[in-house]
Amino acid sequence: MRKNELRRFANNQLSLDNTGSHRDKRHRAFVISKIINDLFKIGQCPPHWHVLNQTYIHALVQLWKRQRIKTVTIMKYMTVLRHFLKHINHSIEGIDNISLQLIREKLEANYQAINTGTIEKITNPFIKVLLQLQIYFGLTFSEAYRLIPDIHIRNNMLWLTRDITFNHQDRAVPIRNDEQLTILELLRSLNQPNESMLETHGHRTILSTHQRMMKLAGLSSKQTYRYLYAQYQYRELSKTLSHQEASQTIMNEMGLKSRTTLWSYLA
Repeated sequence: MRKNELRRFANNQLSLDNTGSHRDKRHRAFVISKIINDLFKIGQCPPHWHVLNQTYIHALVQLWKRQRIKTVTIMKYMTVLRHFLKHINHSIEGIDNISLQLIREKLEANYQAINTGTIEKITNPFIKVLLQLQIYFGLTFSEAYRLIPDIHIRNNMLWLTRDITFNHQDRAVPIRNDEQLTILELLRSLNQPNESMLETHGHRTILSTHQRMMKLAGLSSKQTYRYLYAQYQYRELSKTLSHQEASQTIMNEMGLKSRTTLWSYLA
C-alpha cells in the first residue's frame, strides 16, 4: 500500500514538472521509480514522501553502494531526488554529496599528444576534417560526422542542433580565426550541402576508415581530441577574461556540465 501511494503521488508530481527535455523527464521518472522500489526492498518505505528523511536516504545510498553502483551514478540519482523533493516543497538537511560521503574520483587525464605534423599524416580528407572539427571546434567524433553544412554552418558560428549533439542540447561554437574557416570550407567541399558524412558514407564505413587512418598516423581511434580545443581556447580567452568566465565560456561551447571534466581537459 505504501509503495503504491508513493508511486501514485510521484507520478502525479512528475507529470506537473515541465522542466528539462523529454529525455530528462524520462530519466527523472526512471530514477524516482527505482528509489521507490529500493526503499521497499530495504524495508524502509515511508507512508508518504513528506515523511522521507535523512535516515531513509542514507540507507538507500548504502544499498546502492552494496550493489556496486558507481559513485557518479549515485550522485546523479541524488540530483534527481533533490530536484523532486524541491518540487514538492520537502526540504531535508544532510543529503548533500559530502554528507552522504559521495566523493567523485579524480579523473586522470591520459590524453595523447598531437601536433600539426601528425594531422598532416592523415591522407584521407574525410577523416582529417573529422579530427580537425574535434580540435578546432570542440566537437565529439559523433557530432562531427553528423554536421550538415547548410544547416549547421552559419556566418560567424557553428550552430549545433540538439538532434546531433551528445547531450541533446543546442549550442553554438564561434568562428574566431581563419583556420576554422579553412576547415569548414574543406567540409563543404567534401559534402553535399544538405547531407552529413554519416548520410553520405554510412556509419560502418566511417568507423572502419577512421580506425585505419588514425592507426597509420600513430593516433588512437578510441580517444577524443576535443580536449585540445579546451586547452587552446582557455589560453586565448584567459588573456581578456577571468578564470571563471573563460571556463564557463568553454563549457558552454563544448556542452559540458561538469567542471571536473573541463579540469581534466586542461590538466
